[in-house]
Amino acid sequence: MISKGEIARVQETLRELGLGKYQSAVLAHMYALGKSKVAELAKASSVPRAKIYSVLEELCSLRLIKQTGTRPLQFEPIEPEIGLENLRIAKKIQFEKDVRAIADIADSRLSVLKSLYEKRVETEAEEEFLEIITVGTASEIETRNLYTKAEKEINVVSRAFEYLPKVRESLEPKLGHILLKAILLNGKYLSEKDLKIQNRMKDMLLRMGAHVRISPHKLPIRFTIIDPSLDYDRGAVLFLVEEEAIPVFMRFAVLSENHSLAAGFKQYFDLLWEESMPG
Repeated sequence: MISKGEIARVQETLRELGLGKYQSAVLAHMYALGKSKVAELAKASSVPRAKIYSVLEELCSLRLIKQTGTRPLQFEPIEPEIGLENLRIAKKIQFEKDVRAIADIADSRLSVLKSLYEKRVETEAEEEFLEIITVGTASEIETRNLYTKAEKEINVVSRAFEYLPKVRESLEPKLGHILLKAILLNGKYLSEKDLKIQNRMKDMLLRMGAHVRISPHKLPIRFTIIDPSLDYDRGAVLFLVEEEAIPVFMRFAVLSENHSLAAGFKQYFDLLWEESMPG
């Protein structure tokens, strides 16, 4: 006998996969019920009758369920392994459509956005010194942007550089003509799992042509600097203060294109590099 707890766990999993509240409820109950009529699904899942038809249509479009009857109208779940592959393809198609839409708008409507932006009321005479950004997608985007802008040098201080696979496509093309130096956290401060991740990332960096060293002690700050200069005429830095008690997803990073600040981080990096051990 299927319990409510089992259905609830399936619903939670479906929500984690990106399905909506009603979509997850209907699909989870359909897994439990098998081939079902609309009225049965609405009653079992507690989805309002006014919503049930649109939800079923959405699930059919994603190829997670299929229609198997018209009189009466019936639906049947597609086997989960096949359904999840269908969902992956559907999400990829939608993502590619969204990217194309952004590109199309950028080509044809950018002037509309810029015209208002350039008329904005200036409340500050000087450029902001620091920008606070969330750790996660936002910090990953800005890390990619820094790599793209770099012309001479990239310096990285990281715990294990675990985000490397996500940004590699932005970083690797630069390594033919710029210098990448990375300092990773000493393994005695890492769990066995994190140390394995660090070793994989270190091997990947070395294959890419980076210079890698291991810190002699704990790292109070993680950061990426691009093109630092002691003439204070170029450079940018993205940094994160180490706060072990706070989950990463709740932390904030700081982005600055202040050239003096980038130079200050560069001086700290060079001192730490001299103390660090070859990777």
